[in-house]
Amino acid sequence: KILANPLDGVSLARIINEPRRGIGERTVSRLLAYAEDRGMAPVASLAAAAKDIGGRTGTCLGEFAHMLADLDGIASESAVTITLQEIMHKTGYVAALNAEESIEAQSRLENLQELLTVTEEFDRRVGGDLGLFLEEVSLVADVDSMAAGAEGATLITLHSAKGLEFPAVFMVGMEEGLFPHSRS
Repeated sequence: KILANPLDGVSLARIINEPRRGIGERTVSRLLAYAEDRGMAPVASLAAAAKDIGGRTGTCLGEFAHMLADLDGIASESAVTITLQEIMHKTGYVAALNAEESIEAQSRLENLQELLTVTEEFDRRVGGDLGLFLEEVSLVADVDSMAAGAEGATLITLHSAKGLEFPAVFMVGMEEGLFPHSRS
């Protein structure tokens, strides 16, 4: 998520020390305050904060900033599956789970494999970047969590609605030549 939205400080705080990189909660708080004080995106503030903080922690922040920059470049040029594989490899997350040798770690590895299956399907069916994938997944998750017979409106994209049934459907912003497409 942080590659798709560098303003997301909550996501940054969740991943910055997973697996452990020597960046503690106090450093994360200082980093987020640093970014806010300077009106910067949390990700954009990483390299500058690393220099200001210095020492071992600053080095760890700098390495993390460099890794995110590499991954951002990959995400902008690659299919979602390749991006995700690189994220898993470069962050060391899969290696850390393999080293853990617990049932929970094995379950997480299986979940990661399932996620790769979902991204492969997305790449084959839709294509697009990481942001589009995250948008689709969050909309699908919202639709999946709806209780059967629950009253209320569901806001989803046309693409996400394919194959679903609703008692009433409203499509806004319809314009001749846009939908259906003029070449249809």
